Amino acid sequence: MSGLVSGQSRAEITRKHAEKLRMKDQSFARVMKAGRFLDSEMNNLSAEAIQCSYVQVETLEKIARLSADTAKKQLKAVLANQITLPELEELLHQLKAVNPMAQAVMGRDNTRKITSQHERQCADAIAKAGPAFFGAAGGRIFKQSKARQYTSPAFIVTRDDQPLAAIFPRVGGASKQPLAIAFELYDLACSRREVFRNIWFIFPERTPTYDLLAYIAIKFGGAPETGDWLHLAVCSQEDPILDVLDHLRYRAIMFNSDLGLWGPSDSDFPWYGKDIYNGDPLEIDGFRAAGNSADPSSG
Repeated sequence: MSGLVSGQSRAEITRKHAEKLRMKDQSFARVMKAGRFLDSEMNNLSAEAIQCSYVQVETLEKIARLSADTAKKQLKAVLANQITLPELEELLHQLKAVNPMAQAVMGRDNTRKITSQHERQCADAIAKAGPAFFGAAGGRIFKQSKARQYTSPAFIVTRDDQPLAAIFPRVGGASKQPLAIAFELYDLACSRREVFRNIWFIFPERTPTYDLLAYIAIKFGGAPETGDWLHLAVCSQEDPILDVLDHLRYRAIMFNSDLGLWGPSDSDFPWYGKDIYNGDPLEIDGFRAAGNSADPSSG
């Protein structure tokens, strides 16, 4: 508490406590979360009374979100280590099956938590990297302090007091296909090119969306060989350091995608339509987002 009062961030305090216990930040955070759940369920619980692992308590907390009564009935047995983790996971699976709506809500909650966690890790990694990492030696990095109704960059890098790079931490989503998400991110990047020379997307791991976005940038602009303004990086949970998609890995993605994903004949994502009056067909080869080829520095 004293650390928060003195201006330290929660992440900094968590890291210090984890270091003292020789634990990873994420493991310590999970232990603390499990402890908070136990505190909410039982008063004055002693450490000696907890015979199970924090992973079992984590799973019980997930069960509680689907059925509080079920979790209460199992609490004492879990603490006494009388119920194994596989048994708890099977119980959780059964509850998800009978209550899909609650599971959907829980899934949204998990997505929000994952997103918040990724954004915190990105903030640490970006601060460690510094402005020079983003091509702005001697520049500055600003973090967004007021959320907007539109999609806006979480961080902005400036050079000579002018906006240079927009940084978007991104997790992805399960509600759309990876190609749809990749195109939406590319359109977002194109729409911000009038203000920022460089656009960055930082993911928590390499995903199909990540690869597809790289492929689109190769085909339509933004990759190292086609403008070098769209930059992709990974900031993993284990080690919050930015791992940038470099030239060679861009090339590997292009090679693999052309051969195995769509094939060279269909790699330009044509647009198809029909005349609304007489049905005449129309095909636009190489359909792409508007404004992606514009260079803000040439205006």
